[in-house]
Amino acid sequence: MPDLIYPGVGVRGSSICDYLHQHFSLQASIVGANIVVAESDAARAFPFTGILAQHGQLELTPGNEIDIAQQMAAQIKVRQPDLGNIEIKVVRDFGVLGDVAAARDRLAAAAPEDVVRELATNVIPLLRKIGATHVTTITVDMVRAQGMLSLTRIFCLSQKFGFAKAAEIIGAGHKDRDIEPLGGVLPSPVDLLSFIDALMRFPPVVLSLSMRRLDCSWQFQNRGMWAFPRPLCNGFLGEFSADLDPLAPRDLVSGLPGLRNMDEQNVWRYLNLITRGIDGLFGWLGDPRNFQNADGTVDLMRQLQGFSAIHLLFADLAAMQFSTDAHNRISFAMSALDKLANLRIELGNATGPDKVAFGRLCCADQARHLVDIITRFCRDRNYDELSAQLSTSVSRVYRELHEQISKQGAAYKASEQARVDRLWSQRNIRHGTFLRGQQFESLFLEASGKAARTLPSIPFVLALGLICDPGPFVTYDPQIKS
Repeated sequence: MPDLIYPGVGVRGSSICDYLHQHFSLQASIVGANIVVAESDAARAFPFTGILAQHGQLELTPGNEIDIAQQMAAQIKVRQPDLGNIEIKVVRDFGVLGDVAAARDRLAAAAPEDVVRELATNVIPLLRKIGATHVTTITVDMVRAQGMLSLTRIFCLSQKFGFAKAAEIIGAGHKDRDIEPLGGVLPSPVDLLSFIDALMRFPPVVLSLSMRRLDCSWQFQNRGMWAFPRPLCNGFLGEFSADLDPLAPRDLVSGLPGLRNMDEQNVWRYLNLITRGIDGLFGWLGDPRNFQNADGTVDLMRQLQGFSAIHLLFADLAAMQFSTDAHNRISFAMSALDKLANLRIELGNATGPDKVAFGRLCCADQARHLVDIITRFCRDRNYDELSAQLSTSVSRVYRELHEQISKQGAAYKASEQARVDRLWSQRNIRHGTFLRGQQFESLFLEASGKAARTLPSIPFVLALGLICDPGPFVTYDPQIKS
């Protein structure tokens, strides 16, 4: 690779080179109007790893609550801001739902010296009552993560508007967060903990339950997977609403159907896969070499677009998990597939319009590539049993998707292209264009037009492939059978 060149952001007399050395261990120099980093130096500094860290698993042994809580709290590195006296209004007479809400809020607002007590007296006994047997701490290095995000944003704004205007825009955003540049789309460091949550549950099945402080989450698991009743998944008001789920089959599923043998050890391994994978994904996004043009210049706008698209993708995945409502799940699944298709086009240089990239994400060749990526990631860590389970689930998700679409007519049974084109028409229902170009007739006049039952699982397993090996995933160009 050529040297890294940040064009148009070099200002003589500034301390930017010292900043790059102090925070990123980069030896940079100013050449004309550019900042230049030698290729060898960039290779030593990137990609960043260790932004997310998974710590040792603790067994929730009765009678050892204080010792367990002390070990959990010992991983907190960032001091919580002094929030003053906060009154926590406890929702009473709502059973476990009210108890969880109260414990969560009290833990989040507790003064640092009270965290151990909150964990030992409220959180651990409550989660044990729900069935938790073990807990694992996940931490995020907020300083390094924010440094990476801020550097890319500042350089991009300076390149676009000049340093004076960029400083003015950023200063105004610090005073009023409603006008902060990119504030509505760039992730924050703590969002990485929510990325983990998005891949640890597919209600009513849950692999772990998390409690949070500012820079860490505690992932509680039991000896297998939880399966919660519908009222706990959908909340209080949801039980007073009738279903309104057009296009949804009665047996819609999400996540990883067919997953077997997910005992306590395999759940922990899966959590490790998710944590390491998201850490690797964030490091890949923060590596400017992945956004270099042929002449060595870094395309800062594409790098910001990458961070932002991933943020929006995980927001869609998380929203799919907030209830068991089928219409929501189908809608957010389509939205997530849009984000993934856009990533392939903008970062992976996929050929063709959005419709083509969208369809290729759903083809059988993509399923085979996902299995290869996930298998390689798991086997590098000797997770052979987990690898077999995930591979089986991914294959089943895609197989059932195509089997169910094939039932909609002879043309769909004969052609994979026709099947993925039908998915695009169903996607258009969410965007208001499905009444155009005979889409309504082809969807509904000769068949029910309902979505395949495993459709919400497609973006879920694609996200697993993305975090396991971001570069090869983004640049892969699946082939649809003719």
